[in-house]
Amino acid sequence: MNPRNPFIVAATIFFVGFSLVAAYVAFQVLGLTVMLFILILFALGILLAYQSRLELIDEMEVGVVFNRFNNSFCRFVISPEPNPDHDCRDYRFPRWIPFGLVGLMFDDPYHARLRWHEELTGRIPKKSQSTSGKLENIRTSDGIAVSIPWKVSYTVDVSLIPPFLRHKMARVLPDFSDKVVTGRAERVLKHLIETQTIESLYQANALQTLEVQVSQNLYRQLSNPNLGFKNIPPKDVVLGPIEMPRDVEKALETAHQRMIHTKMVSEAMERLHLAIDNFNDADMKRLEQLEKLRILDGKDVESLHLAKVFVGKQD
Repeated sequence: MNPRNPFIVAATIFFVGFSLVAAYVAFQVLGLTVMLFILILFALGILLAYQSRLELIDEMEVGVVFNRFNNSFCRFVISPEPNPDHDCRDYRFPRWIPFGLVGLMFDDPYHARLRWHEELTGRIPKKSQSTSGKLENIRTSDGIAVSIPWKVSYTVDVSLIPPFLRHKMARVLPDFSDKVVTGRAERVLKHLIETQTIESLYQANALQTLEVQVSQNLYRQLSNPNLGFKNIPPKDVVLGPIEMPRDVEKALETAHQRMIHTKMVSEAMERLHLAIDNFNDADMKRLEQLEKLRILDGKDVESLHLAKVFVGKQD
């Protein structure tokens, strides 16, 4: 209801005038006095109902204020940082009447004064918040379905919101900020996984690289235009472990073990070649003699084995 509506104003004036005339005609001066007293009390009640009110908004909150008549956005109430002059101040003074506390509350920076048409409809935390989920059956570039759990921490700062978006974000951020981040985080992660091969996801530091890419792409979506979110560093993005079909994981594990074995053999051969390159002629002759002894020892062992077999057959 709009109190400035001309029909409402005209009806109020007519009702008040008619009541005063009727009271005077019926009870003369006494009736007129009583009616005026009632109207004054009624006007005082309306005035008290529409006067400014105080709402407590602590230093870790942002108040969202709307017009209580047409539900339009009015403003954000950003509480100040802690001040030593107001921290833990004792409001209990001796010989003060209880109503005197209201005067002290007006001086408190954490009590926001609302105008008669304003209403506090929500609060936005300044502290770090988080949202999490799990993307399932996302296919890589080579067609392998994987699942990956994720978690993102974020902080809301309403001062970053451009003026043309404040009325929209004022309705979203108090209760649905996590959904804003969740939708964009899942879309970013899905697009990144679809560009990766299953082998690249199995490599060392694959998750670390993905976390950096997710943080950069996610903040780009939240800041163009800025929806009221601070920068999201890579440390606030947690991914993994990546879940894939068991047979695929077993094949990747086997291939990884083969790669490690091949690497170890190649390094050993490289060290052997380096050692041989440093040998002189005398060293090569000694190696040749050792090789001959090894061959002779092998033949002696084989002859001894054949002798034992022959003796066993004779027995």
